[in-house]
Amino acid sequence: MKAGLQGAILLIAAKRQDAIASAMAQHDYDTDVQAEDEIQKLTAINNQQLEILHELRQLLAERERDSRATAQ
Repeated sequence: MKAGLQGAILLIAAKRQDAIASAMAQHDYDTDVQAEDEIQKLTAINNQQLEILHELRQLLAERERDSRATAQ
């Protein structure tokens, strides 16, 4: 009888550990999905900033050329 109770207790404990591990794995997955989404958004913002920087550099170069041409 004692062995039967111990076995049942061990089984309950094992199921509880499995439930905890499953919940943690789901949380990790959800966190990874959110992080991937945030990374994609930040990458898009970074690419936009790089485009703007490139355009600003082109405008600056054009102004410098115009300024030199006007000065001569």
